Amino acid sequence: MQKLRKFESFTISLLLFRSATESLDKFRLCVNRDCLRVCDGHLWVRRGVMYCPQVLEVLTTGFHAKIFRFPHLGAGSCRLKRLHLNGVRLDCHFAEQIKSRCPLLEELELRSCVHMFQEVTSCSLKRLIIDTLGNATKAPFVITAPCLVYFQMSVSVGCYTNGISVHITDSLLKAFVHLRSLENQRSLLVDLCNVPDLELRGFQTKVSLHRLVHVCSFMLQVVIIFYF
Repeated sequence: MQKLRKFESFTISLLLFRSATESLDKFRLCVNRDCLRVCDGHLWVRRGVMYCPQVLEVLTTGFHAKIFRFPHLGAGSCRLKRLHLNGVRLDCHFAEQIKSRCPLLEELELRSCVHMFQEVTSCSLKRLIIDTLGNATKAPFVITAPCLVYFQMSVSVGCYTNGISVHITDSLLKAFVHLRSLENQRSLLVDLCNVPDLELRGFQTKVSLHRLVHVCSFMLQVVIIFYF
């Protein structure tokens, strides 16, 4: 405990004494959740964003039940090009912050996160990866990204039960989708059926094969991997 307090004091001092006029190329915080119970991780992240980084990574590890709640992005996110979050909780305002405060964002990667928002909208986004631990949305999950080139999504059973819709253009060249169940996800497959390079993984029944052939009959290339 005492060592963690000393480390927290050192880190805060290091961030506070940096000139506010200096910008960062990259801010990366990798910390165990047990440490976050003691230290003020919110202050670290907020202070890091204040320096207008182009890359922001917040990665939490460990198995503590309380997932780190990611703080709201401030004005410092205006230069952000890459945002990578792992093992954090995102509230319902996160999507609006991405839309209005990150005009240059090109890469968004969310892994093992719990989130409360129901859309991702970005005119600059080129690469999107969502590997969700859980979600609490009560409406269809909608992704609107007209410049998207690469899309990857992994959906656990019980997540996004009201379906997923992806609004894209011909810019999308590759998509990788891992669905544990086809339940309520027909719209997602229809939206992606014309992607030149599409890989589908995780389906478990022969009924799924019949549906996929019907939905994806016009695709240029499809890779389907079944688990029995």
